[in-house]
Amino acid sequence: MFLLSIYMAIIYGTLYMLFAAFPIVYQENRGWSPGVGGLAFLGIAVGMMMAVAYAIFDNKRYARVSDENKGFAPPEARLPLCMVGSVLFRLACSGSPGRIIRPSTSWPRSPLAYHLEPALC
Repeated sequence: MFLLSIYMAIIYGTLYMLFAAFPIVYQENRGWSPGVGGLAFLGIAVGMMMAVAYAIFDNKRYARVSDENKGFAPPEARLPLCMVGSVLFRLACSGSPGRIIRPSTSWPRSPLAYHLEPALC
């Protein structure tokens, strides 16, 4: 349980750092307006909606495991959801840090193409 708490602290810390960094990167470094720069948060919103949808789907399996164990599922029953999330989180965070920070190497060049890019690439 302690390791899971440490992992969740790192995940939430990274998420809150992203919330603070998006306006700096997109509005100050790239010169986007606050309205267009705020659209970069859509990637996080889409990722969270996908996670909730998967959790709802996976909850059926968890309920079955819980029923098989007389109402008390083992802690490992939530592990498949965590494994999928940890891999996707790592891919989302490491996708394109160079392209976000250096506009000269970015692809594509339109600000509208970056709405989902921070969390999906």
